[in-house]
Amino acid sequence: MRRQDALALAFLLILALPAAIAAGPDPNLAAGPEADPPREAQDSDSDSDSDSDSEEDSDSDSDSDGREHEAVHAGHAAMHAEHAASLAEREQSAQAGGEHGLRHRGPLEHSFADAEAWAERFESSERDEWQRPDQVVAALGLEPGMTVADIGSGTGYFARRFAAAVGAGGAVYAADVEPEMAVYVRRRADEDGQANLIPVLASYDDPRLPDGEVDLVFICNTWHHIGDRVDYARRLAADLAPGGRVAIVDFLPGELPVGPGPEHKLSAAEVEAELTAAGFRLAAAPELLPYQYVLVFERGAG
Repeated sequence: MRRQDALALAFLLILALPAAIAAGPDPNLAAGPEADPPREAQDSDSDSDSDSDSEEDSDSDSDSDGREHEAVHAGHAAMHAEHAASLAEREQSAQAGGEHGLRHRGPLEHSFADAEAWAERFESSERDEWQRPDQVVAALGLEPGMTVADIGSGTGYFARRFAAAVGAGGAVYAADVEPEMAVYVRRRADEDGQANLIPVLASYDDPRLPDGEVDLVFICNTWHHIGDRVDYARRLAADLAPGGRVAIVDFLPGELPVGPGPEHKLSAAEVEAELTAAGFRLAAAPELLPYQYVLVFERGAG
C-alpha cells in the first residue's frame, strides 16, 4: 500500500470515530493501550451486571410490553452467559499452554476510553522519571524520513517524540483500539503542528498498518494486553519494510511501584520465545530502564 493510500485510510477511520465512540468498545475483545497506571491507581475490575427493568410509570402497559421486557432480559442474559463462557474458555486455554508450548496468559482487560483522564497519568512527570522516553527514542536509532508505528499509542506519549525524530519527511502511525485515544492524538497533533503524526483506529487482532512500509514497530506497556501474541507478531512481520524492526518495552517480573500485577506480566524470555515462534530474532536488548526491559527484534532469515 502506498503511503498516500495509507494516509487516506487513516483519515477515513478518523471520520468514523464519532460513531465508534457512541457504540463503545466491545467487551468481548482484549487488548490494551499504551501504559498501565501505577498499581495504587488501578481501578478494580468488576464483572457485575447492572441490567434491570425500569419501574412502570403506570398500570396501563399492555401484556405485549411485558413480553417485550422479558425478551430484552433474556437477550441480556444470553449475552452475559456467552461472555462468561468466552472468558472461561480463554482462561482454560491459557492454563493449558499455547502454540509451541508457550505460556499464553489471558490478556489484561480494562477500559482506557476516557482519554482526558488517562492523559493525566500517561503524560505525567512522574512517568518521565522511570519511562525515560528521550533515552528510549535515542536508543532506537531513528532517522529522518523513517516510518514508525506506535501500537497501543494511547495519548501519543511516545508517538509525538517519534514524529519529531523522523521529521516532516517521515510518518508516525499512532495505532490504538480506543476511538477516544485516536481523537485525542489527532487534536494534539493539530495543536503541535505535527502533520506527520497519523492516528489509526486499530483492531484488536490487527493494528491496521500499511503493508511493507514500517521501519519500526514500537509497542510499549502493551504486549501483555494482547491475546494471541504469536499470531499478532506474524501479522506485524507483513507490515515491516525491508530491514524493519519490532521494539517491545514492557515491565519486569515481580512487584514494582508501577505497571500491572505480577500475574499479568511476561518475562523478557517469554516475549523472546513468542517473537521467535513468529519468525523473528532478538537483535538488541539495551538496558535503559529501571522497571522495564527493551527488546528489539528483526525478521529471521527465511
